[in-house]
Amino acid sequence: MKKFTLMCALVLVLAIGTVASAEVQRIRVSGDVNTYGIWDQYNTFFYNATSINTSPDSTLWATTVSLNFDADLTDNVAARLKLVNQRIWDYDDADTAAMDIGIAEAYVVLQEMLYEPLTVTVGRQPLYYGRGFVLGSNVIDPEGSIYTYAQLSQYDAFDAIKAVLDYEDFTIDLVYSKIDEGTDVAGNFANAKNKYNSRDDFDLWFVNLNAPIDAYDSELEVYYLGLNQQDMGTVTTINQGPGAGGLNSDPAIVESMPRQESHTVGARGSMVPIDNLDLYGEVAYQFGDWGMRDYDAQNNVIGVKSVDISSWGAEVGGDYLFADVTGVPKLGLCYTFREGEDYNNFPHEQGEMGNFWTPFMRKSDTLIYGWNGRYFGNFWNSQDPYDTAADRNMHQILVSGNIEPLAYWDIDDVHLDAKYAYFQFVEPPMSGRDRHAGDELDLSLTYDYTEDVQLGLVAGWFWPGSYYKTDPSTIIAGADDTLVTHLCGSMKVTF
Repeated sequence: MKKFTLMCALVLVLAIGTVASAEVQRIRVSGDVNTYGIWDQYNTFFYNATSINTSPDSTLWATTVSLNFDADLTDNVAARLKLVNQRIWDYDDADTAAMDIGIAEAYVVLQEMLYEPLTVTVGRQPLYYGRGFVLGSNVIDPEGSIYTYAQLSQYDAFDAIKAVLDYEDFTIDLVYSKIDEGTDVAGNFANAKNKYNSRDDFDLWFVNLNAPIDAYDSELEVYYLGLNQQDMGTVTTINQGPGAGGLNSDPAIVESMPRQESHTVGARGSMVPIDNLDLYGEVAYQFGDWGMRDYDAQNNVIGVKSVDISSWGAEVGGDYLFADVTGVPKLGLCYTFREGEDYNNFPHEQGEMGNFWTPFMRKSDTLIYGWNGRYFGNFWNSQDPYDTAADRNMHQILVSGNIEPLAYWDIDDVHLDAKYAYFQFVEPPMSGRDRHAGDELDLSLTYDYTEDVQLGLVAGWFWPGSYYKTDPSTIIAGADDTLVTHLCGSMKVTF
C-alpha cells in the first residue's frame, strides 16, 4: 500500500512538471523536516479506587516531513499540493503505514471567477477564522494514519469548497466541507448504488462576514457554523417486555441513533486602541438537536431520543508589546468560556443540552491538558470515565509572554515563550467533586541556528486540580494528583 501511495505521489509531481512547460508560469517547491525527541512522565490524574499509582515514563523519537508544491497557472489560476509523512521511529515493525505518504493539502484557487470580486477555492484546504474559536483545525488524517502524538500532526485541512466575495467595504466567505462520507453498506458491492447516500454523512457549512473599520484599526465579523452528523450508529436497549414466565426475556430492541445537528451563530471583533495594544473578543450561541441514548433511573439504556441544544461560548483577551524595552517583550491575557453539563444529569436530560460543541476549533493552547479528550489517538487523556474533553465545559484563563532574553547582548536569534493556564470546569463532570481541573505551565526556548535551521526545547507541567483528588462515593482523599511532565527537544529544517 505504501509503495502504491508513493507511486501516485510521484506521478502527480511529474504531471505538474509536464504541464509546466506549456501552461505553468511558475512552480515553487518548499518543505520542512522536523525531528523530535520526547520524554513524558504521565499519570492518569484521576482518583484510583485501588490506590495503585502507576507512573510510567515514555521516551520516543519522531519525524514529520512535508513537501509543498505551489503552482501559478494562467488566467488567475493557482494550485497547491502538500505531501506529508509522520512517524515514530521504529514504532512497530508491523506498522505498514509508518512510511506512507499522505496528502495534507490539495486545492485549486480560481481568482476573479465569473466576475472580479469572486475567488473560489476547491479541494483539501486550511480553514481558519478569527482565532479559531469555532473553526480553525482538523488534525484528523482522513486515511486514519494519525499516530500517538496528534500534537505533531501535519494534517490540518478540510475537504471543502470556499467562495470568497471581496468587496470594497466587506468580505463574505461561503464554505461547504464534507467531514465524513458515510458508507452504510461498505463492502457490499451488490448495493454499491446506495453506498454513498447522503443520509449518513457529516457535513459542515460556514458563512462569515468581515467588515474592516478605519477607527482604531478595527474589524467586525459575524458568522454562522452548521454541523450535521447523521451516521451515529445504533443502540441496543435492555429487554423491557414481561416475556415467558414473567421474566424480561423479550429480545432487545436495536434503534438507530438520531442525528446530531448544531447551529452556531457568533460575532467577534478586534481593535488597537493605543499603539502596541491589541484587544479582541468573541461570543457565540449554539442551538440545534442532539441525538443521544435514553436512560432510565438505573442508567439502563431504554431507547434513543433528541434533546434541544442551547449553549454559549465566549472569548476575550489582549496582547501588549513593549516595543521600547530591550528584548521586545510581549504579554498576553485571554479568558475562554465554553458552557458544559453536569455529567450525572446529562444522560437523563429531558430539556436543553448545554454543551458548547465545536470539534474543529484551533489546536490546543497548551502542551498537555488542552489536548485532554481531543481527537483520535491522542496521548493525553484523563482516565476518569466521567471527565469531559478540555474543549468544552471549561473556564480557561491563559497568561502568555515572550521575549528575546539575550537581546541586551545584541543576540536576537534566541526566543523564550511562556504560558500559564488555569482550568476549571463550568459544571463538575462528577457531582460532589470540586470544579478545579488543574494548572499548567509551558516554557519554550528556540534558537535560530541559521535562517533555515531552528532548534527548540519545550517543557510543560500540569498539576491536576482538586477535581481529581477526591472520590465522592467513598469520600477518600489522596487521589493520583501527581505532576504530569512533558519535555521535547526539536530540530526544524525548512527549505
